[in-house]
Amino acid sequence: MTTINVNDVARQMLVAAEGVFGEKWPEAKNFATSESKTFAQSMADIQTWKGLHQITEEQARALSRLHQRSMKMVFTALEGISLAMAEKAVNGALDAVRRAINTAIGWRVV
Repeated sequence: MTTINVNDVARQMLVAAEGVFGEKWPEAKNFATSESKTFAQSMADIQTWKGLHQITEEQARALSRLHQRSMKMVFTALEGISLAMAEKAVNGALDAVRRAINTAIGWRVV
């Protein structure tokens, strides 16, 4: 099983989000960096907890959804970023890492 590399996952998410935010990137960058790291670390935690039989697939999916919603809400709190733009940025970031995370965890959580 491949171990989730938090820094690589966060970096891939940032690259995807930057492309969506475009000229809004300077305002969104710090928040996107923080949210991407948090999400990536949470996915790594899920992988660890699964290996220790400390989390169910249902719990893992719920935690993933919680973090996805959190990212959207953080971005919409920024001036000039609409819900549609926030959703597009989060979806793009998740698309960039979905396969790698789901494969590493062994469950479809993203």
